[in-house]
Amino acid sequence: MKYVKAELNLTTFNDVQIKEMLKYYRRIKNRDKTYFAARDYMIIIFFISTGVRLGELCNLKWVDVDFTNKHIIVFGKLRVQQGIPMAEPLKKELQEYRIYCEREFKKLPEYIFVNRKAERLTENAVQNIFKRLRDIMQFKNVRCCCHDFRRYYAKTLILQGADAFTVQRLLRHSKLDMTLKYVNLYGHDLEKRNEQWNPLHKFDL
Repeated sequence: MKYVKAELNLTTFNDVQIKEMLKYYRRIKNRDKTYFAARDYMIIIFFISTGVRLGELCNLKWVDVDFTNKHIIVFGKLRVQQGIPMAEPLKKELQEYRIYCEREFKKLPEYIFVNRKAERLTENAVQNIFKRLRDIMQFKNVRCCCHDFRRYYAKTLILQGADAFTVQRLLRHSKLDMTLKYVNLYGHDLEKRNEQWNPLHKFDL
């Protein structure tokens, strides 16, 4: 008998909450100038720009990033190698972060996200980052976990008009079923956007 994996809670961040988190880390970066603030800020930027899974983020190496062609190689489920596109804003942030890491560690670490000893950041360590952030932000109706960023990425794609097959490819879902859950869930938000931006509002009817 095969068990069906159910994901009952698909709530995620809204734009205001994302801005609040980024603002918080920017303030810490400017005030304390610590590596941890720069790293954690970059983790959020990377999550919301790519929708990668937690394990994929932790396994990222600098050799996996092609700045010239704006392409990143990730190792997804079952260690399958997959490519994802890199948006121009992410490229800019990641290049600046690379320079920062080179200066901070005197030598560029193998992995993109590391601890103070330049060792690969573990999944548990990243989860603890967001547990602390959850206590600080006190967001309602959202867990503030790593997968919430993946859902935010999916939601944003859908609200911006991406079709289901594009969303499936960018999220690297093996089947369309999971993608359609996002599409159906956030379709209610599409109705609101349609009401807000519908062309007929321009005419005196």
